[in-house]
Amino acid sequence: MLQTRQSIPEAIQDFLTVKRISGCTTATLEGYQHWLSRFHEIAEPEPLAVRRFFAGLQEQGLQPSTVHKVYRILQTFFCWWVALRILSSDPLDGLKLRLPKTLPRVPSEEELRALVSSCSRMPTGARNRALILVLADAGTSAIVTSWPAKARSPANACAALPPPRTAIFIFDSNFPD
Repeated sequence: MLQTRQSIPEAIQDFLTVKRISGCTTATLEGYQHWLSRFHEIAEPEPLAVRRFFAGLQEQGLQPSTVHKVYRILQTFFCWWVALRILSSDPLDGLKLRLPKTLPRVPSEEELRALVSSCSRMPTGARNRALILVLADAGTSAIVTSWPAKARSPANACAALPPPRTAIFIFDSNFPD
């Protein structure tokens, strides 16, 4: 067993106090509290117990991103604990949890057509249409499929885009005064 000079519940409370003072949001503190308490109920800060804890989370069917979030929380807690010399060594040493890489959803041809056809004939609509087509051709599907929140559908997404913040002036010497 790893040597500690403080009980785990005391360490959790001290950790939360330090994080609160350093400016963590209430939601972050609640997440820390939840997962650190849940870890303490099930396991001790020992390497094998920590690995069993993560195996249990995976067996419960939690999403990989959730398991990775718990890993980051415990990693932060144990690093803090070791830095204060309350824990003699980090029980996460040698354990690496990685998130699987996922690809963004590619918009269908119908979605793309609806988005392009919703662009107005005004200059901003032409700009939006050009941007959409360039992004679609370049394979930037994450941007094309992220409609503005007020659009609610690809059919009126162009109308929901903000107006341009800059004006483009074309200076032509042949233009009459």
